[in-house]
Amino acid sequence: MTKRPWVGRASYLLLFVAVVLIGDRLISFGAMKLVQRSKNQFVRMYEGKYPANFLFLGNSRVDRNFNFEKIHEVTGKSCLNLGLGGNHTLIAEVLLKDFVEWYGNPELVVVELSHSTASSYTMGEMGIFSYCSTNMQALGKIVDPTYAGFESIFHSLRFNNQAFWRLSSEVFSEPSTRLLNNTIPAEIINQWQHGEHVEMPIYEKNLEALTRICQYADARQIKLRLVIGPYWKEFRKGWSNYDEWKAALQKAAGKHEILDYSEAFFDHAEYFNDEMHLNATGAACFTRKLVEEKVL
Repeated sequence: MTKRPWVGRASYLLLFVAVVLIGDRLISFGAMKLVQRSKNQFVRMYEGKYPANFLFLGNSRVDRNFNFEKIHEVTGKSCLNLGLGGNHTLIAEVLLKDFVEWYGNPELVVVELSHSTASSYTMGEMGIFSYCSTNMQALGKIVDPTYAGFESIFHSLRFNNQAFWRLSSEVFSEPSTRLLNNTIPAEIINQWQHGEHVEMPIYEKNLEALTRICQYADARQIKLRLVIGPYWKEFRKGWSNYDEWKAALQKAAGKHEILDYSEAFFDHAEYFNDEMHLNATGAACFTRKLVEEKVL
């Protein structure tokens, strides 16, 4: 009988692929189990362990600018912070839908709108949650279909990033406070006081996502607050297309009023950690202001 070398090579290739895929699944399973033990708020939400009355969505200006313990203390309502640096409005839309699917309607959803200036062409750290969220999987396919295709084959890819190590570090200890404690550095003050200006991007996909968030909240009769948080005075003055950005947001939001606190602390530079983030003192004052004005 004539030997067929290609048959042997094909067998070895199939064996190699099988070993790789089995190894990938084992690594992915172990990484998933480790992440599931994390005390991180996103993990706890997806594990069904974090029902909340008030839900907060946005980027680092949610993560840093609200004192959630103080809100709970004053209002008696539990709060879930789903704000994270790099998150854009499409991610906020997914997180809102996932929360509702897990827990039902929250009493209040607060969306801080500066995340609409974040690029909608990345998943940031949220891509890791494609292991447990079909909505996050679907968004990943829209944002980066090539990577999502590889991830559907090699499941361990979703854990091969900084987010995995951050979540893993919170397995053994509670996440540290997200409040900041510094004041604006002199170099930032000098930069903006000497005529620095910026034109922030307006992403149509983020505006479309904001419209869908408003429609989703209306359909489910969820109380929604759309907020623009405080900015340091010199940065806000240097934002050349601020009015255009706000008008685009209001058009996307329709009947929902945008509560503009961008100038709330213009005379209090000491409340800011940098040009876009409050420090702990500023966060406490901002929280108190929102409660007093019955936003929360």
